Amino acid sequence: MGDFHPAPPVATFSASFLAGFEVLYATANTVIVGPGSCRNSGNTFDITLAGSVTPSLAVSGVNGLDTGVEAASTWYAVFVIADPTGANPTASLFSTSSTLPVLPSGYGGFRRVGWVRNDASSNIVQFQTTGKGTLRRTKYLNAESTRQILTGGSAVVSTSVSASSHIPSTSRMGIFHGRENGTSSLIFMQSTAGSNLITILGLGGNEIITELPTTSTQGIAYNHSGAGTEDADIWVLGYEESI
Repeated sequence: MGDFHPAPPVATFSASFLAGFEVLYATANTVIVGPGSCRNSGNTFDITLAGSVTPSLAVSGVNGLDTGVEAASTWYAVFVIADPTGANPTASLFSTSSTLPVLPSGYGGFRRVGWVRNDASSNIVQFQTTGKGTLRRTKYLNAESTRQILTGGSAVVSTSVSASSHIPSTSRMGIFHGRENGTSSLIFMQSTAGSNLITILGLGGNEIITELPTTSTQGIAYNHSGAGTEDADIWVLGYEESI
């Protein structure tokens, strides 16, 4: 009778581990989710995807939308989903919930790997996301004019501006383009109304690209110095988040 050798322990990832699962724009209603590995959100088992999948907002269930039908002007979280028994292949899923997608039959775990935004025509806004770990940075590729959050702002006191149509609920860092329209005012972009964390656009029609932390509702603030009659414009270029 030979010696008994216990089976080696099953390797598991740490609770926060995520590598890969790049989300790439494909078409007006599809993205490509690349291969990767992670721990599921409940920290109960590992999820591994060996090859890319292409989920569609026009499809229901596995590699599609978890519930309901595709809607305009809507954020959709992108998930990888898995069957802990291994009977069903790892796949992807869209959901309007960032924390609790409705899983298809046979699937018992998930991890969010990104976001997409549907525009007013129910088309996914074109984007490019970089980063293969938990920190992801997304920049938009569509016309900047469609992402203007302030037009001719002339407030002389710190005033909030919402960027929630272009920055998802899980992000607290936006990438902005600001412009001062005039010759004698200082324009201040702030992380929150009254915040000491500011970016100064300057004088003489200056423009700047800057990153600012946002509020919990994806807002920033601005004001100008009150000299003259100048005003300001602000656009969203993208955002950063941890997944």
